[in-house]
Order: sequence, then structure tokens, then C-alpha cells
Amino acid sequence: MATFRVKLGGVEDNQVAIEACYPGDSVRVYGSRSDPRYWLVRDDRDNDLGTLPRRGKLIDEVLSGGHMWDATVHSIDDPTEAKPFFGLSIEIEVRSAQEQAIYQAATEKVDHIIATGHDRATSYKVGIVGESNYQPAIKAARRGEAVTILRELGNPYDSDALVVRCARNKTIGYVARDSWLREAILEEGKGCTASIVSIERNGAPHLGVVLDVMLNNDGIPECRYSATGTSAISQTVPDAVPYRSFLTRLFGRP
Repeated sequence: MATFRVKLGGVEDNQVAIEACYPGDSVRVYGSRSDPRYWLVRDDRDNDLGTLPRRGKLIDEVLSGGHMWDATVHSIDDPTEAKPFFGLSIEIEVRSAQEQAIYQAATEKVDHIIATGHDRATSYKVGIVGESNYQPAIKAARRGEAVTILRELGNPYDSDALVVRCARNKTIGYVARDSWLREAILEEGKGCTASIVSIERNGAPHLGVVLDVMLNNDGIPECRYSATGTSAISQTVPDAVPYRSFLTRLFGRP
């Protein structure tokens, strides 16, 4: 992991937001799909602060596959005669593509072992997929809103699809095919309660959703696939399959 300290450009029009910043404050970096060298920096209240330099080691690292991991305010420069406005420098940690892949794989495995090996009330952060197709519903959703994960019968693209519906019964995405949560629900008969913990772009052109999920042993309800993203929900749940722990399935023991 490498740490880069950079001075933001385009700060002249963002002076009010910059004056409210303090060293150590978290900031967010948003990229542009049409221009890979354009990166906008915003504070945690979604106010624009400035843009990253278009050239230099930081951008070269990102264009080579690096993943921006954490960004914070480093310092605020006072106005001078030459530059009669506040300046802002930030620090960004960047993981290489290999480091990011190793981290994601390790995190996924640990979360799966914990989720399938313990029944205590522990919550887990789970990202979903397909959000680009459901932006109107996501824009109407709110952080903390309860959502429902359902087995979607008749889905023509995935016979085991797990759809995520918001409180207004609108589809906002799906549980990923390779997610540990899908395995826990479909293979181990787990159920869950879930709510939205974040709705952010994270450099993408569309809003993405992260859920806060708590497992239980109640199974999940079902619904029929609908191209409109809404359909009636059946409160019946499939019979739970016999529980087999992660290590049991790994070594094939009965």
C-alpha cells in the first residue's frame, strides 16, 4: 500500500466548504468514466472541495490498476497575496490491484466462516449488484431503510436469484452470485433481516448500495420475477436444509 499527499486544484469556488474542514477529516473521491484522469473530491457532507492533479504518481498508480482506499484532509493552506484563497491538501492510500484482490478474498472468506459458523446476532456489510438498472428506486431509498431479500422464482437469467426490495416493494438490486450470503441462504437455509447502510457512487456513474445484514434461521420469503421490479410476496419460506458448517463442507464430512 502506498500513501500519496496531493494538493487539490479547482478550490477557488469551494472556499466555504474548505474553511469547514479539519486535518484528519475523511473525504471521498469520485471518478469519471469518460475521463480517467478527472477525480472530484468531496467532504462527508457531499460538498465539492476540489479535484486531484491530472498528472503525477498518484494518477499513474490508479491508471495502472491501483485502488484508492482511504482519503483524509492533510492540511489547509492560508490565503496569500499570490493566492488569495484557502488551499487544501489531502492524503490518499492506494492499494495495488493485487493487494486489493487479496484483501477482498480474505475478507469474503472470513465473513463467510463467521456467518455460517455462528448463530449469534452479528451484522455484516454486504454490497449488491445490478443497481444501475434500478436508479429511480435507489434514489428514493434512504439510509437505514429496511429492505427484504427474497428468492425470485421464474427469473429468466438466474434460477437461484435473490432479489433485494426496498420498503416500497421496488427492486434495488440483487445478491451477487459469488456472495457468501447467497450460499448461506440457498445452501444452508438461512434467513436474514437487512437495511441500507450506505448509498454512494464511489467513483461509479451510478449509485451503489451496501446493506447491513443480520442472519437468522427463518429462511426467506419468495416472489415471482417481474420485469417491472415489483410483484406479490409470498410469506411462505422453503424448508430449511440441514445445517453443515463451513469446515464440514470443506472436508466433506457428514
